[in-house]
Amino acid sequence: MLRTVPRVVLRAAGSKQLGASTGRFAAVSTMRSISSLSRPNAARNMRARAQMPRILGFRYGARGYADAAVYDRSKPHVNVGTIGHVDHGKTTLTAAITKVLSEGGGAQFRDYSDIDKAPEEKARGITISTAHVEYETGNRHYAHVDCFGPEVEFATPSGSTVFAKDIRKGDILLGPDGSQRVVQSAWTGAKDMYKVTYISSAKESIEADGFTCTGGHILCLRVNMPVQPVQQTEDGTNKYSVASVTLEDGFPIYHRECFDTQEDAQKYYDSQNKSSFVFETTVEQYLRLPAAIREFTCMYRTGALQFSKPSVNLGIGSASEDEVAWAMGLWLGAGNANTASFTLGNGSVLAKLENVAAKMGMQVLTTKDTEGNVVHAALSADVFSAKLAELGILEAKAIPDSLRRHTIEVRSALVAGFVDAAGSYSNGQFELVKSATEHGALVKDYVWVLRSLGFATHLSQRQDTAQRQLCVQFNGSLAEQLPIASPSKRGVASRQLEATSVPFSVSAIGVQEFCGFEVDVDGLMLLDNFVVAHNCPGHADYIKNMITGAAQMDGAIIVVSATDGQMPQTREHLLLAKQVGIKKLVVFINKADAIDDPEMLELVEMEMRELLNEYEFDGDSTPIVSGSALCALEGRNPELGVEAIKKLMAAVDEWIPTPERDLDKPFLMPVEDIFSIAGRGTVVTGRVERGQISKGQELEVVGFGSPFKTTLTGIEMFHKQLEVGQAGDNMGALLRGVKRDALHRGQVLAAPGSIKAHKKFLASLYVLTEEEGGRHTPFTDNYRPQLFVRTCDVTAILTHKRGPNGEEPENMMVMPGDNVTMQCELLAEIAIEKGMRFTIREGGRTVGTGVVTEVVE
Repeated sequence: MLRTVPRVVLRAAGSKQLGASTGRFAAVSTMRSISSLSRPNAARNMRARAQMPRILGFRYGARGYADAAVYDRSKPHVNVGTIGHVDHGKTTLTAAITKVLSEGGGAQFRDYSDIDKAPEEKARGITISTAHVEYETGNRHYAHVDCFGPEVEFATPSGSTVFAKDIRKGDILLGPDGSQRVVQSAWTGAKDMYKVTYISSAKESIEADGFTCTGGHILCLRVNMPVQPVQQTEDGTNKYSVASVTLEDGFPIYHRECFDTQEDAQKYYDSQNKSSFVFETTVEQYLRLPAAIREFTCMYRTGALQFSKPSVNLGIGSASEDEVAWAMGLWLGAGNANTASFTLGNGSVLAKLENVAAKMGMQVLTTKDTEGNVVHAALSADVFSAKLAELGILEAKAIPDSLRRHTIEVRSALVAGFVDAAGSYSNGQFELVKSATEHGALVKDYVWVLRSLGFATHLSQRQDTAQRQLCVQFNGSLAEQLPIASPSKRGVASRQLEATSVPFSVSAIGVQEFCGFEVDVDGLMLLDNFVVAHNCPGHADYIKNMITGAAQMDGAIIVVSATDGQMPQTREHLLLAKQVGIKKLVVFINKADAIDDPEMLELVEMEMRELLNEYEFDGDSTPIVSGSALCALEGRNPELGVEAIKKLMAAVDEWIPTPERDLDKPFLMPVEDIFSIAGRGTVVTGRVERGQISKGQELEVVGFGSPFKTTLTGIEMFHKQLEVGQAGDNMGALLRGVKRDALHRGQVLAAPGSIKAHKKFLASLYVLTEEEGGRHTPFTDNYRPQLFVRTCDVTAILTHKRGPNGEEPENMMVMPGDNVTMQCELLAEIAIEKGMRFTIREGGRTVGTGVVTEVVE
């Protein structure tokens, strides 16, 4: 049985009320973006609004603040987080805990599907926030990181493609900006999968018509026409409407305004911003968007990619690289293998070839038919052949990596030469046709180059009397810049965004295999058809969100899969937990029902105890519970199911102590999220770090600009009023006379004058070794990582501490594993004080930890 002891709050990095489940107060919190949450419709604008966190009573559609119950402080609470590696069962464990505890009235049961379909945050390009909600949500910021079906293909910088099932750590994929994305890790599993199907007008396409992915896959979407033209309503009222979609806090909002006259409707239409915009949302979140919003959206292909400095110089004689590239394109389309000769019949093309050849120091030798028409041309010297041989394409026509990744001008000339040799233009489309048997690989190379130039490109197959033909149709914004020699083959550019848009639909296809992987940089990649895709935030990306989440915790449940054991990210979890001051952990070895050999469970437990000791937790005494969250949910195998969950919660009660709150120091609460409530004002949420505050007291907002003062007019936690907020509370604070845009995540609410914002300070740093997941190379002055502290992340410039007369240290290199004192300069002022701990990260991984030793300015 669970003991009746002081309250505990279970957190997964935010917070939801679980109720007095064990005599303690239990809640779990979840990291999520307010921009990703669903909101109820707002009257006539039919707006999809993001739901306010349920820690607050002042929210859309909720009871008034005055109606909220008064919070009972008769029992202390503890914030406990559930953290762990991807797919080790944190969401399932959360659901199992609510189920087991609900039987005693301590929680509201929510099953896995409810939890797993809660909106998850995006780790790129948004503000990550902690939504203080009821226990049911679990540790949402790790929920979906497994993305694609095994047969999904991705573009690589070399011009080839790779199946998701074949991707391994260290592989290099192509990003939408032309840079590389290096695969950090890869894994497989099975989940509910979805099919994203392209809705294309292209006929006889031989390319994939979409891809499969998990519900957590992030769709990169664009709205090309955010405002629709005036339409007459169909309800018989003879009114006129204008439908539109706007982007608010990264979330699409649908509007439909009605007018009595067409003139008024047109004036409204003319006044609206019609600029296209992009946004991101997960597959599951997309399916919950109103149909009216989904009709506006499409996937999109990348624009022209600008690669790094070319690796080869194509210039020959006085001929420019572009001119030589055009001649190469002409040879690839109409040249004869092993020789610098061409099969030609176009006067304009021949004239340009003669001009380029002269610049290369060669003549063009021609052969004519009986009617005097040129049918064959050859270059008089072997310089051009030597260049083709240098590129490795003289004997086997192809476009090598050095040309695929050359400048936009060279790639455009390469395309133009091929069009002059084997292409045409009609009905607004360029077309290239080649034998599938003889030139299949070359055609696919050209498709890659065309897409790298931002052309909307369709590859199809035709059958003539002799052989199969591959047909490439394309157009785009660079069409008129192609240096095509033949006047009849020059086309008009398609500059509309619609040219690169990909209409699509999504449907569920049941449980299937997935192939997950994480890449560095920003997680954005290109599929084989250059559609922009966003890998679900991976292990390392999610850890940056865990930093601020862990800062909210007093203890933690580490979830480890019995089938996998500890993973590389488990070390970083423990490091960050230690960094933010978590002293006590409980380990839950999940999926024990999948292991037949008891010795395997013992091995996982032994490895976890060793790892805990390595990170200075008490590995010998830490409670480790084995069980199956799924068994608890499904009501089978009670020993591994319900009884294991009860044992886990009893261990939490016994092992994780109620912390001593710092109530005597000046009030300080880091800002996690900000909301504007119509008729009420501005509300900020966060966990009180220290001190106490009462309604009516004056507060100072510090960080990201000049400090300013405001008055606290209301406090709530878990739907209940507070007269006083104190250290450890996850509270919502209603502020007087402050606009939402004056507040930012990472600021702090503080007792006036108790803390100041600074940009420079000295810090003692420890730089992680490669074995600890850190850098494998040293760094020196002006190193610019991201610094994470409280709820804030900001770019820092690290330089060595100089001597009294500006002397540099003997060794300017900082090696992995070093302890060093450095000066940190931030790009924005934040609230800083001596003794404050922080984490530094680079490229999706933690590379060091530090503590402020002296504030400089």
